[in-house]
Amino acid sequence: MMNFRSRLEVPMKNLPPPDVQRVVVVGGGIAGLLTAVKLRVPELTLFERSSKAGARRHCTGIISLETAKRCMVKPELILNSYDTLSFIIPRLGLNVVIRSDKVFAIKIDREAHEEYLATLVENRGYRVLFGCSVNSIRFTKLRGSNSIVVYATTADGTRVECEADAVIIAEGYPSKFAKNLGLRSFCTPLLGLQRVVFTARRLSKECVSTLYIVFDKMFGREGFGWI
Repeated sequence: MMNFRSRLEVPMKNLPPPDVQRVVVVGGGIAGLLTAVKLRVPELTLFERSSKAGARRHCTGIISLETAKRCMVKPELILNSYDTLSFIIPRLGLNVVIRSDKVFAIKIDREAHEEYLATLVENRGYRVLFGCSVNSIRFTKLRGSNSIVVYATTADGTRVECEADAVIIAEGYPSKFAKNLGLRSFCTPLLGLQRVVFTARRLSKECVSTLYIVFDKMFGREGFGWI
């Protein structure tokens, strides 16, 4: 039997090896959608457990300009820009403010961005299956050659099987499905508290263009929060 790691941890470029004709992407967040957009294969199927693109409310959409470029963010999806950082450490009574003459971060409409990427994937003729959870992956011999079969279930309980030559796991944190396959995670998770604040009056331009980051034990040993 083929080893999962040898098949699934190999980084894929836009043009995969000639023997890879059918690809399955597990996860329809930005990582999975971007992968699907950039890959050039005859057949691709993307599975996403959520019922639609951009359903994750815990993602803030605050990213760097370089990340925005890599993620193919359209200018009309930028909601705000930041040229000032305010680091607040309550227990030390510190508020360190760093200003720049250039914008270094932006906030995007993440839901609309994922919807845009999903449209690009579908426009390439690929299948995007929302509301469809992948249950397992099996290596097998089909018609005399090695193949991978992906087993999934839709929201109404319908079972879906999909053959592939390669599978890309892009499920995001905490990567439970990937770990069940024996794949390792190389990230160090940090706890973060996201807070949306509604004000009774119009804020100054300086306030709007400032990203406030709070470090405190209330967020955990290595946690932080931002507004």
